[in-house]
Amino acid sequence: MKQSQSFLKTGASSAASGSGKNGLSFMPPAQFRNLPFMSKPVTLPAGVFQLMDVTGDDIGNVFNIILYRNGNHAVGSLVAINGSGWYTFSVHGNNETVRGKDNILSEVMDESSSESDESDNDNGDYYNDFAFDTDKNEFDIAEEAQENDMTVKEVMMGIRNSFREAPRTIRVHYPFGSKTIAKGNQAFDTPEETTKQPQAMVSYRGKDYEKHGKKIGKDYDKWAMELSDDSEDEDEKQERATRMINYLDGNGDDDFDDMSERGKISMGGLFSVGLISDPLRTQFDTTRTENDFFSLLRERESGNIGFREMFGDKSDSLFYPARKEGSSQQREKIRVETELENEDALWENNCLINAICQAAHGRNATMMELLTIRFNLGNVGQMMVASPHNIGVIRNALGINNRIVVHYRTNSFTPNETIVGINPALHIYHTGHQHFIHNPGNLSLYK
Repeated sequence: MKQSQSFLKTGASSAASGSGKNGLSFMPPAQFRNLPFMSKPVTLPAGVFQLMDVTGDDIGNVFNIILYRNGNHAVGSLVAINGSGWYTFSVHGNNETVRGKDNILSEVMDESSSESDESDNDNGDYYNDFAFDTDKNEFDIAEEAQENDMTVKEVMMGIRNSFREAPRTIRVHYPFGSKTIAKGNQAFDTPEETTKQPQAMVSYRGKDYEKHGKKIGKDYDKWAMELSDDSEDEDEKQERATRMINYLDGNGDDDFDDMSERGKISMGGLFSVGLISDPLRTQFDTTRTENDFFSLLRERESGNIGFREMFGDKSDSLFYPARKEGSSQQREKIRVETELENEDALWENNCLINAICQAAHGRNATMMELLTIRFNLGNVGQMMVASPHNIGVIRNALGINNRIVVHYRTNSFTPNETIVGINPALHIYHTGHQHFIHNPGNLSLYK
């Protein structure tokens, strides 16, 4: 095993505290202790995947994969086997890197899905630098999507890029109402915080909507309250999240006519700020901020979180830009993620994490899940004991709360341990030298 590295290349060290089986757990380095890292990971389908061995005969074949650069699930055709566990795949015409056969999940028999079905990469990086003409100030979302054969989220990216090229007052017309986006004060536009551009300030005109009572504020917490009406059933809220996702991934033909005017105003604000304004003041030339937005929206669709948890708290919203000074926190989050992505040690000594992930989801942990776990443990590349603290951090990142049974070999004279949680129990097995697996092969070796 390689020697574990420090948390980041800043020379930060981890501070030990007493808990767990061997009396060791870790706090994040001091400079990050006040940075609330992402609480929800990018989630993949919970089906069981078969991890693939590929050879030169498989070049050109299509596979479900996990991308190295962002941990997202994608479908791509194998281009090259580069050696030392590195692979190149073509995804939507772009070459992408995959590290390790554990991130080649299964072969796709219907090759047509690799280039045409984006549903397999709902949170993938779809950024491009297309921009609408800068002399255009009125944008009908559905019309632009249908005339240009684009999704709504692609249209919104084109609007965002156009605004960045020529900051000005523009009008964005959704089927359910309109928003005004105006030039604001300058703000940082990259995680490095070296350049600034005018912000895109979102508002609405009263005449854009039917009578709806008191004017709704311009921030996420106001919109979250309207979209999370306590009188509604949970099924209705999950269905609303599904429709919002389908609208953004579609051609804009849903007018949400059954929603209240206040709901329409709030949804338009959420889309305009989350997908146009906030990317411009966090990282304008990627989809990292949008990826967080879509990931949380899918968690709302699954019923794991609510709109208020996502956007409704100025201190603790899961979507960082919804917080007070949230753009700064989002930029710092992106900086931390980028640093960790470049740490080779991120991929080392993750056997405890992967054993639990295999037991829960039938796959190894994604990059984003590893980033979350290692950040909250305050280490990268560190071997881990199966302590309640470590397992609690892992379960949170994997989105589970199952009871975990840790089996030790009979000849180790170590009693089995159970970490409390809900049924069904997930079983992992210690093989020795702090190594854990999910499928032990010979069960007779264990208690």
